[in-house]
Amino acid sequence: MLDLLVVVKTLAGIVVLAAASGAILAAAARRLPAQTDHRAEAVLAELPGANCGACGMASCFSTAAAMSDGRLPVDACVFGGRRVAEMVGRVLDEQRGRPIAFGALLRTWTRRARV
Repeated sequence: MLDLLVVVKTLAGIVVLAAASGAILAAAARRLPAQTDHRAEAVLAELPGANCGACGMASCFSTAAAMSDGRLPVDACVFGGRRVAEMVGRVLDEQRGRPIAFGALLRTWTRRARV
């Protein structure tokens, strides 16, 4: 009988601890919202979403984040090709407030295609 009482008290303690932790995390999530990069979301909308990994990144989301940070060029998406590179370049340059230089983009694309 004593063993059953210990088990019940232990389980009750775990449940109370889990509920308190959940309440603390919920309050923190309301007060400290996660920072989202809207540029990465806009770039992700232009990517094909194949998650093929041909660009060297694990997913299209990580590719979009790297493109918006400048760690990857706009033509890094091999699966999407030139059309996606132009659209991503347009999105990023619009968000940075400068017109896209299509000549530079196409020179980058042709150089990469020959490699």
